[in-house]
Amino acid sequence: YHLLHPEYILYRIKELQRAFALRLLLVLVDVEDPAKPLENITKAALTNDCTLICAWSPQEAARYLETYKAYESKPASNIQERVESDYTSRLASALTAVRGVNRTDALTLGSALGSLAGIMSASQQQLSSCPGLGPA
Repeated sequence: YHLLHPEYILYRIKELQRAFALRLLLVLVDVEDPAKPLENITKAALTNDCTLICAWSPQEAARYLETYKAYESKPASNIQERVESDYTSRLASALTAVRGVNRTDALTLGSALGSLAGIMSASQQQLSSCPGLGPA
């Protein structure tokens, strides 16, 4: 539809104005070469503060609609990640965001050097003296 009527999406977005806190643009991608149309649609979504969701089948698009409808009146806490409250777990979570650092290494660094500040200010020698870390 977008290839035949490229102005339609912009028209519909403009109709929304700022009436909703969450403005979604759900797109069913059903063309052989979607690169150029998706580039235009992405630009329209970004410049108009919309979240773009691409579905690759009608069933996938329907699942997105069902999920959003099911959660529309639920509190955000139902889908938010559970964040641990203790320092050690939060430190391990932050450190494992770095590729190559697993949870065991993160806990080892935390227990040996005490804090994120301690880890960041540690010398190479201090870091390599931690069990399981250093030259292989």
